[in-house]
Order: sequence, then structure tokens, then C-alpha cells
Amino acid sequence: MSASNTSESTSPAAKIEQHLISTYGLLLTREHLADVLKRKVSGLNWELAKADSSLRQVLEPATLRLGRRTFYRAHDLAVILGGKLPYNA
Repeated sequence: MSASNTSESTSPAAKIEQHLISTYGLLLTREHLADVLKRKVSGLNWELAKADSSLRQVLEPATLRLGRRTFYRAHDLAVILGGKLPYNA
């Protein structure tokens, strides 16, 4: 199997995951997430602080909290951004 055949059969989520990992690493910070979503960090912080935020609910499976810091798993974000979840914000 050639390299071109494997890249053609790659799912959109896998391509997104490759891009996220090559650009940001396995865990993304809130600043990285704002860059990916093309939002200001302050606006993203405001949205994620609301308890009833649909964006917060969608991102919950990708969220990892270590102490006071919040990170987002690249693999889970790729699945969310690739549209594999039944609910998108």
C-alpha cells in the first residue's frame, strides 16, 4: 500500500487530530483552543464559565483538569470538530 492510498482513506477526524498534534501537542491549553476555534480567549473563557453553555457541554468529553489548569485532549477535540458527535454547538 502506498502512502497516497493511506492518506486518501484517512477520516476527517484523523486529519484534524494529526494537525492538532503537530501544531499544539497532545494536550491543548485554553489559548490553543481559542486559536483553533478562531475566538478570543476572553470570549471563550466567558462562554465556558456559563453553566448552561452548549459549547461547554460539547467540549466536556475532551476536557482534562490537572489541578487548576484545564487542558483539552487533541484526539477528543478532533472527534468533536470532525462532526462525529450527534450534537454540535
